[in-house]
Amino acid sequence: MILATLILGIGNLIMTDDGIGVRVVQRLAEEYSFPPEVEIIDGGTLGLDLLPLLEGLDRFLIIDAMETGGPPGTIRRLAGEEIPVAFESRLSPHQVGLKDLLAVSRLMGNPLPDMVLIGVQHECIELGMELSPPVEARLDELIDRVLQELDRWGICVERTSPAQRSIHQQAFQQLPRKDSMTTSRIITSKLLDHVTAEAKAIARKRKNYNFHTHDEAPCNRLLNAMEPGSYIRPHKHLDPAKDETMILVRGRLGIIFFDDLGTVTCTALLSPDTGSIGVDIPHGQFHTVISLDSGTVFFEAKAGPYLPLTEEEKAPWAPPEESDEAGGYLDTIASMF
Repeated sequence: MILATLILGIGNLIMTDDGIGVRVVQRLAEEYSFPPEVEIIDGGTLGLDLLPLLEGLDRFLIIDAMETGGPPGTIRRLAGEEIPVAFESRLSPHQVGLKDLLAVSRLMGNPLPDMVLIGVQHECIELGMELSPPVEARLDELIDRVLQELDRWGICVERTSPAQRSIHQQAFQQLPRKDSMTTSRIITSKLLDHVTAEAKAIARKRKNYNFHTHDEAPCNRLLNAMEPGSYIRPHKHLDPAKDETMILVRGRLGIIFFDDLGTVTCTALLSPDTGSIGVDIPHGQFHTVISLDSGTVFFEAKAGPYLPLTEEEKAPWAPPEESDEAGGYLDTIASMF
């Protein structure tokens, strides 16, 4: 039986030893050929954006800088349940992203694959392109450790000649960075499930999936997965360019409009059952939205750049999102639906 295998290097190449995982997978792609069931990926520092890669995966090998408890250059191997347990302490510079990645994957019903983490103790993580001497000295050994794991899994790897390397590099994938995504993207039910799972896993119970590549983009376009119990403080946008449009993708969404004193002037229920599926909100209009069903996702678009709300744009008569009063206020306005 052919088993899908992912070799993932994590790190930031411009942060000295933090880039060791990426350097290892780059060398592997340059110097070895792999069977088609093996993917070699530079995961950068993307965290939860890696979640689709875990779907249907049988074997998962991670290379990263980590705290081993030894001197710089010390190599440590963790396997299986040791990995999420170890993330309870400060093990890796990317532990939050990796821990969340595994937790959300489990929440979505994906069994964890046969998993190994190979890490090396960093000496420094600061701005710079070069590895520290003790970490660079272990680069060849890290590659050997990866090859040993693949051999244990019964995966045959061949060393390539210089003439073959440009061909075999085509098997190497570098995930698009968030500032360089230029390819078309299909919005699938799996993507909606992915963003919803992220929303369920965090306290605020909502999560964006941005299609714009950076906060300064002239048009901000995003999916917003929002669970019941998520509270958005009523607000308005004062910039005349920041009218916003919301289109329901699935679930049910309550829209509430207020006057400047906090009196409700209008409500709307976005639902396939009502025939109302979207809303266009002009600048200067106080409003909020409420998720009425688990799994609710809507598409939102407005002019960029993204700017945090100013105090003048937040409704002074509504409680702040983190306040003790927020839950009671949310229950009151949600009862309108």
